[in-house]
Amino acid sequence: MPIDPAVVRHVADLARLGLDEEEVGRAADQLGVILTAVDQLQDADTSGIDPTLQVGDPGDADRPDTVDPSLPVDRALAGAANREADLIRVPAIQ
Repeated sequence: MPIDPAVVRHVADLARLGLDEEEVGRAADQLGVILTAVDQLQDADTSGIDPTLQVGDPGDADRPDTVDPSLPVDRALAGAANREADLIRVPAIQ
């Protein structure tokens, strides 16, 4: 299913993506291939399959809350660029 490059440019502008013409063409081609594959799914016979609300195991959503040890401050802030005591200094927001 061909995608108009103008549509790709419009969506890229909305997403604030700076695509050059080569990237627009490549994206249009790739989206066309994806939409063709999705369109083929419309031909799949699903008449004997019950609707599914969830495809994966959600795990135990009702697990009890427990208190677990937290990461020590020194380890948590080890990679901080500008550490001051137990805090991270960041530039002021104007």
